Amino acid sequence: EGEDDTAQDIFDSGFVDDLENLPVGAGVLAAAGASGVSMEEGCRYYEQYCIDKNWFRVGDFVYVRSDQQLPFIACILSMWTDKNDDPWFKGPWFIRPDEVEHLPTRMFLRSELFRSNIQDTNPMRSIIGKCSVLSVADYRKLRSTEFKEEDVFVTQHHYNEKDKGFRKMKTLKLGFELSQSAIRDELYHFPSEIPLHKTPSPHLKLSTSTSNPPLQIQILPAATEGGGGGVATPTSGVGAGGG
Repeated sequence: EGEDDTAQDIFDSGFVDDLENLPVGAGVLAAAGASGVSMEEGCRYYEQYCIDKNWFRVGDFVYVRSDQQLPFIACILSMWTDKNDDPWFKGPWFIRPDEVEHLPTRMFLRSELFRSNIQDTNPMRSIIGKCSVLSVADYRKLRSTEFKEEDVFVTQHHYNEKDKGFRKMKTLKLGFELSQSAIRDELYHFPSEIPLHKTPSPHLKLSTSTSNPPLQIQILPAATEGGGGGVATPTSGVGAGGG
């Protein structure tokens, strides 16, 4: 609990004030070959781009619109506008514990994500917000002042969608460096490292709820002459056994 309270007292969300007055569609162009991305003819690549008054950079983690209860989470490895000036981004997905195959006994870090080996191209207009994804080391010692604690996640494993295997990441570095002209996050460093908290598998919670059906109350019919009134007796919800 101390982890969440400490962070929430310090941080508030919002975009960098210096960027608010720049025109929509403005951006910092990426240098040729930036982020290891092959650039297509007729496209303009950016390391920082503004759309709908929100700024995004290469390396940002974003919420992407989905048809599920929660939005998808992706990392922007490249951004560009095509010949029609429509903005796009490409990057890997970061998935939640209930999206990976695992034993019900596995424990997870609170707010843990896994880097998928799948990455897609998506329209920038499918982005509905930003979040922060940190390595374990950074998660314990710092935060970007841009994000509320509910939008901060931690990651330490790759997840291979094909063989359903986990592999520990040595680093969260994504293979790019921003130029000096790109705006950096303001960081707050905790006075001391905060503890990590683990939570049980969502599969375990589901398994427990299905194997232990809720208690039901059965009302017996009123007794005959000389007997008492109806009596409430608990049942397990499973068919009555012999006795």
